[in-house]
Amino acid sequence: MKNKKILILLYILFFKQISLAYDIPIEKVQIFAYNQVFYIESKKIVFTKNVQLKYRNFIIKADKIVLLQEKNKKNFLEGYGNPIILKQIEKNQIITQISCTKIYFHITDKILFLSGGVNFKQINGNIFSDNMTINLKSNIIQANSQNHKQTQTILTFK
Repeated sequence: MKNKKILILLYILFFKQISLAYDIPIEKVQIFAYNQVFYIESKKIVFTKNVQLKYRNFIIKADKIVLLQEKNKKNFLEGYGNPIILKQIEKNQIITQISCTKIYFHITDKILFLSGGVNFKQINGNIFSDNMTINLKSNIIQANSQNHKQTQTILTFK
């Protein structure tokens, strides 16, 4: 029974540390997965199998999500899936949905890197590309494709 209490205390302290490291109020983040592995010393959490992360108005669905903090205090989220789905519902009910096979989110710098058949959908259009970078600080989306292919943008005017 004492070991169970110590394990629960370590679990709570670890989540508090992750919450502070990522500057995220822990009560607002929900992560569901079939498997979770916490690497306390390396500040890394790995969620696998049918992972769903909910934070504010964002939902990420993936096969695997990794949260980590490097020694330089830079925080990252990596996601893998076939596909990964990112969905955001804004206050004005505009829905943004992105699908791809890999995401790499530099949490500290607010830059999102997407790769693997990226499809960015919003009410007024779509962007298709091999890779996409979204800078959340400066609101810039950069799409590019590989092997002499082109990106495709479809705009809908109402």
